[in-house]
Amino acid sequence: MEKVKIDVIVPVYNVEQYIKYCLESLISQTIPIHIIVVNDGSTDTSDRIIRDFCMLHPQIEYITQENAGLSAARNAGLVLSTAPYIAFLDSDDYVASDYYETLLLEMERLDADIVCSNITFTFKDAADNYIKPSNTLTLPKKAISNDERKYPCAMLDIFPMVQNKLWKASFLRNNQMHFIIGKYYEDIGFFYEAYPFAKIIGFVEHDGFYYRQRKGSIIKGASAKILDITDIYAHLLFTFKKNGQYDTYKEELEYSLARNCLVASSKRLSYSKNYEFITTNLRILYNFVGMEFPQWRDNKYLKPFELRNIYMKLLIPFTIPFFAIFLILSDFFSRKKSEYYPRIF
Repeated sequence: MEKVKIDVIVPVYNVEQYIKYCLESLISQTIPIHIIVVNDGSTDTSDRIIRDFCMLHPQIEYITQENAGLSAARNAGLVLSTAPYIAFLDSDDYVASDYYETLLLEMERLDADIVCSNITFTFKDAADNYIKPSNTLTLPKKAISNDERKYPCAMLDIFPMVQNKLWKASFLRNNQMHFIIGKYYEDIGFFYEAYPFAKIIGFVEHDGFYYRQRKGSIIKGASAKILDITDIYAHLLFTFKKNGQYDTYKEELEYSLARNCLVASSKRLSYSKNYEFITTNLRILYNFVGMEFPQWRDNKYLKPFELRNIYMKLLIPFTIPFFAIFLILSDFFSRKKSEYYPRIF
């Protein structure tokens, strides 16, 4: 019997519409994998669906816990993991049948600490349930080593999420990596904290990680939790300083903080449609960026002709009310995308 080399950690919370598709994609992998499903206190029929799968597929290990959030569920999976490599897959996402085999081959070829794939964004249209083109985020094509001079700037070329990656388990354990509990944007904190320690990061041109975009996704909605990004970056800056990495990565941390606080968070704020809520939170985020990096507008990555950089530079206290109106109107007039389910097995 072929040895299992990958543990896939799947946190679950009220995803009865999607969990079956996620698990079907995992049991259809071309190599043996161990699937660790952590039910984070679901109140829908997710539990029953998972138990039905467990009866037929012994490679699934299933635990339940009281609702404690995505980070706590992932951390619980990390404790249970024993394989030499670890992957994370959210329960509303899914993967192609050869996805983990492809990442594993590159991981072993390079003896890498992390291997990344492309990301395929999928969108739903209630009237259709067949293959349609999806937007794909393509990552760098060449492996990078942390002894290269360009290594710090390459951090900004990699999407800071954990699901489109394969991780060496010993790398995570040796660096005591875990997810910050009770905060959104935990992927940003996890990836950027891990990045400086990785000796080699590999990339595969594989579009088989399907990242489902759904209207009800918590992280895309506007809530007070949007300010968790400030806690994540406060933790990151403290950690980089403690580890003696801050000076090496200062420009990259500065730019990523400004980009995530002022651009990515602005998009999420637009879902609110509440003018006061948007202006208040934009001011808080703007002030946080200025407090941590007073000279952020001089950052070398703020190229003058990129739209998001123009947006960032125009955002000042005087213009915040106008940007709030712009965000409300731009979201109102934006065309809704459709979600499609590529058939992969």
